[in-house]
Amino acid sequence: MPEEKDGDDPGINAALSGNLKETPRTKEALKRCGILMHELKIKPFAEFHRPTDTIEKQRLRYNHYETRRQSKLSLVLQERAKVFVEITKKTNTKSNKCKIISIYDNVRTIIRF
Repeated sequence: MPEEKDGDDPGINAALSGNLKETPRTKEALKRCGILMHELKIKPFAEFHRPTDTIEKQRLRYNHYETRRQSKLSLVLQERAKVFVEITKKTNTKSNKCKIISIYDNVRTIIRF
């Protein structure tokens, strides 16, 4: 199986572009990290403008916000991957559980739960 790169995952691409979907896995990851969805929103450079400040201060505010946003996004994506693994393990464990309830004429009746 070929190794998947970050650029190949549509979920990561969406997250990096600011379009992180509010899926159950993402919501669980946000909850575990203590991060709110609006904290991951991409803000335009113009949103950091103050009438009395210089462009350098605006750039500092923007860079500070974007650095923290990227850091939080990274945490959420890592936690989301953990949630995915946990759900996958639970699903595999449940699908492997079965009980043979009768054998009649060499035909087994199996119930999966």
